[in-house]
Amino acid sequence: MHPYRHALLSALDALDAAFAAEPALPVTGCAYCWGEEYFAELSGPLDALSEETILGVAMEVSDHWNDFPRLYRRLTPLLVRRAVLGGEHGVPADVVASRLREAGCLEWAPGLTDALRAVGAAWWRAVLHGEVRGAGGNPDAGEALGVLTVASGTVRPWLGIWAATRTPYADALLAEYIAQLPYSVGDLGDGWWDDDPRHDPRREVAAWLLRDVRDRLDGLTPDDVMALNEVRCTF
Repeated sequence: MHPYRHALLSALDALDAAFAAEPALPVTGCAYCWGEEYFAELSGPLDALSEETILGVAMEVSDHWNDFPRLYRRLTPLLVRRAVLGGEHGVPADVVASRLREAGCLEWAPGLTDALRAVGAAWWRAVLHGEVRGAGGNPDAGEALGVLTVASGTVRPWLGIWAATRTPYADALLAEYIAQLPYSVGDLGDGWWDDDPRHDPRREVAAWLLRDVRDRLDGLTPDDVMALNEVRCTF
């Protein structure tokens, strides 16, 4: 097994252990969308949950549950595993990231948040080394960066890992990222931040591209530089 994928699987196992003490709760919610049999299933042991139910919870909006934060916290290891590994039972990583924030993941106990960050770091390294394969192939680095930024509330550590990963594969991902900029630089990182403008990472990403990895960006055009400088000075 490739080392970075092995590290990711180990981090996921540690996540399972960190959340193992999360207690069951009586789950209720929108009876129009969910029948009593689903509430009973979600109130029971996690190892009895069907893949259909896990996917349903991953995609459901938060206000359809009586206690969304507790329910999502309890199911976090199941949802995160499926989000980062993909495959037949994969769930959308961007949706899971946004639901984690809604559930208040940044304020959870340190043991839980540390385990989540460890999975994020292991997943990101596996993405940057091409060792994660989802249903559609390798994840897009820009999309993965957005997922991690939403879930963690910061873009800085993920940029640092990318800058430190000086491999041909990571450089190719940078080239792909830059190739998209003429079409999306005005919305760089769109959807990554809260309403609070202090959480907007666009300036930081633009500065990182121009400063920390500039020597690896052969495809950066003068127009790209101008657009990135505008982002760096505006947001």
